[in-house]
This record gives sequence, structure tokens and C-alpha cells, in this order.
Amino acid sequence: SYFGWNGNECGALVMIDERVFDMPHLADGFVDYLISHEVCHQWFYNLVGTDGVREPFMDEGLATALSHLLMDKVHGRKHMMLEYPMGLKWLPPIQRDDYRNQGLRAMFAKGSDGAIRRDMGEYGNIAVLFNMAYDKASKVFDLIRERMGESAWLEFLKHIVKEYSYKLMTLNDFQRELEAFTGRDWKPFFEEWFDGPGNTDWSLAKVEILESGPEGTPRTAASLAIPELFSPAATFFDKP
Repeated sequence: SYFGWNGNECGALVMIDERVFDMPHLADGFVDYLISHEVCHQWFYNLVGTDGVREPFMDEGLATALSHLLMDKVHGRKHMMLEYPMGLKWLPPIQRDDYRNQGLRAMFAKGSDGAIRRDMGEYGNIAVLFNMAYDKASKVFDLIRERMGESAWLEFLKHIVKEYSYKLMTLNDFQRELEAFTGRDWKPFFEEWFDGPGNTDWSLAKVEILESGPEGTPRTAASLAIPELFSPAATFFDKP
């Protein structure tokens, strides 16, 4: 099969462009991630239906977030997308986080960022679609996971699969189920991160040199200055 992109999910079927497997084997890390992403769609797109035209970020954001979570557990956060052979190791390393973030950085630099909640046509072009519906949306789902804790997040997703198997789930359904599951009001969070720009920023406020550590290695303590760019009410859970 040949696509204008690398792979595609189908009902009980994963299709991968055959040219992916013809690439030099130094890109095994990319293939591993790609197949994991498409397999994750068997839960979110296939078993739990979503509206791919009106809310493409629902299945793509969840599949992206879950495939990266899986890759973190299997390969670690520093997972390399490319493994160069001897003689080419001078080339710049490309970690999975680089692959995930580079499109977002470009989008921010161009000023084309905005709300995640929009339909397919409102993204404007395929680059913004990938950067927003896949990468940025996945990071917002990661924020929810971090606020809940991983165990609670996975239990919640099991609940979603049970309640919405062979049904259509919208973002409003997802929010309502999340509020019922946690007993908290998530409206400020969804308004900021799905309907608003959903950005925050931080800066290094102070660095303090502490007494030397083992073998005379200096230790440092850094303080971060984090402006409140969204409602404090959006932070519901302490990190475990």
C-alpha cells in the first residue's frame, strides 16, 4: 500500500505504507513508534468511536499520548528514533521527544497556535492538523494523566472503553465522564486547554551553588518562575 503519510488505522486492521519497511534499518525506532500508534487506534477510533471530521483530535490525541506512554515504558524517555551505523554517529541524534516536539516548536514560531477543539477544515493544512490534533492534543491528555496519576488515568480509560465501546464519544462526553469519575469540576481546564490557547511558560529565576557533592562535584538548586496563564482551579490533583 502507498499513502501520502506513513500509516493508517482501520477497523481491526493496521495499514503501513510499504515504503516504511524499505527505509534503512537505522530508523527502527520510528517504525516501532508508528506501529504502536496505529495499534492504539484499535481502542480509540475503532472500539470507542470518535468523530474524525468534527473532532479529529479525540482519537489522534489519545492514540499519540498512549503510544508515547508505551514507548516510555518499553524504551525509556530518551528513546532514539534513529540509530546511526559506525561512521555516521557524528550526525545529530533524534530522540522521540524531538520528533514529537519539532512541529509544535515550528507552529509556535509561526504564530499558528490556537485552540485544539476545531473541525478538520478549521486546521487549515495538514501540518497544523498534525501539530495540533496529534502532538498538542496528546500533551493535553498527558496533563490530565499527570493530574490524576497514572493508575487513576488508566482506570478511567478502562471505564471509557467499557461505557463507549461501539458508540461515538465526543469531547463533551469525555469531560462529563471525567468529572463523574474524579468528582471534580474540569470546566476551567477544558476551556483553557481545548477551547483556549492552552499555553504556559516558565523562566529560570535563580540558581544557587550548594556545597560540593561526591568527589567534589558541585550541586545546584534552581528556582522556576511560572506565570499563572490559566486558572489555578484547573490544577486539581497533586502529582504522585
